[in-house]
Amino acid sequence: MNLAARVPARSRAFFRAALWDAAGGGVVGGVFGTFVGVAAYRLGASPFLLTVLSIAPFIGLLASVPMSRLAYRFAWAHLAGLTRIAGRVVLLAFAPVTGAGAFVWLASGISALQAAGAGFFDSLMQSHVRTPVRAPLLRWMRILPVALSLPAAWAAGVFLDADHAAYRWLFPAVGLLSAFTCAGLLFLPRRPLETQTDGRRVGLLAEVRILNRDRAFLVFMLVYFVGTLGEKLTGPSTPMYLVDQLHLSNSQIAMATGIAGPAAGIAGYLLWARLLSRVHPLFVLTFCMTAKALRPILWALAAYSPHPLAILAAAEISFALLIAGLDLAGLVCVLRMVRGDQGPLYLGIHYGFMGVRGLIGPVIGLWLYNAGVPMADIFWITAGIVLVGGLALWVFVRRYLARPAPPAGE
Repeated sequence: MNLAARVPARSRAFFRAALWDAAGGGVVGGVFGTFVGVAAYRLGASPFLLTVLSIAPFIGLLASVPMSRLAYRFAWAHLAGLTRIAGRVVLLAFAPVTGAGAFVWLASGISALQAAGAGFFDSLMQSHVRTPVRAPLLRWMRILPVALSLPAAWAAGVFLDADHAAYRWLFPAVGLLSAFTCAGLLFLPRRPLETQTDGRRVGLLAEVRILNRDRAFLVFMLVYFVGTLGEKLTGPSTPMYLVDQLHLSNSQIAMATGIAGPAAGIAGYLLWARLLSRVHPLFVLTFCMTAKALRPILWALAAYSPHPLAILAAAEISFALLIAGLDLAGLVCVLRMVRGDQGPLYLGIHYGFMGVRGLIGPVIGLWLYNAGVPMADIFWITAGIVLVGGLALWVFVRRYLARPAPPAGE
């Protein structure tokens, strides 16, 4: 049966375009996302350059705030589509690159560009897809790229083991092919299914006043920030940890981080999408936020094991299962908190917080590494921060759900 046929007729145009876009993103993620840090380190990138590479996508996420404001002026997806296409076509620029510095700065710019349209794209989803079918659509929009990333990561690992410089043709090839999958976003209907605004331009001060009245959302963002900050500390040290301390080949790295984890993520999206139709998303979010501390704990233990690959794979499997729930529940929670026609604003703030988190975490991680903290111990610190965030979210959820409902029209 055609999958799109199960989607309400007025949501199918967005669904088809989003699935094609997700397919191309899955291939890019399996190849570029899995190996960009490892390839940079094998070229001789310093811890500082690896930190720059780690924070680059989150610089792009900071652009979600001004990008989300454009959703008030444009009811079509041209900006999201063009951002997606540009972020993949520029992978062609890797063909002549051979030095670590040039590689990292190019990869950082591409990562920032690829992340820049995230909030705008989700604003389009909110406007084109009605609330009851968002979780099922999100499930398939997440599963498809993960499924395609598995063979892509495996093949990339084989090619890069045979020649560490294979990225010079591998990255451009997947970038060019995947750019064509974004084209459908350029032809979405000009008028969205659920109008997000009456066409008025909303000033920045007006937006600040709107958020100031919604203190619960701001507290939620701060708690979410703490709970997801921890894993960002390990960004700069992860490639060094995999290569120097665990002594893994590209194929082994692909098996653990590019195949075992994402494969579990497919099961995670199926599980959590079903549960989200029965359980409040805040409960799902809180459980996943707390339990994902298991991943840095296992990564730390891998340094003391004669079989680090098995422990690393277990860590990635547990994380992928939980991050699927965190991803779905987090977005659903934000959409539930939206007041009136301010969806783009709330999503922009959500991604903006993610951007700040991604900027701060790697810098702290680099400081710890330069201070002589063993890489395994950085993972223990990460686990502690995650647990603190999970506890804070438990407290927030109890208070948030106990408060009286806001007056109608709020």
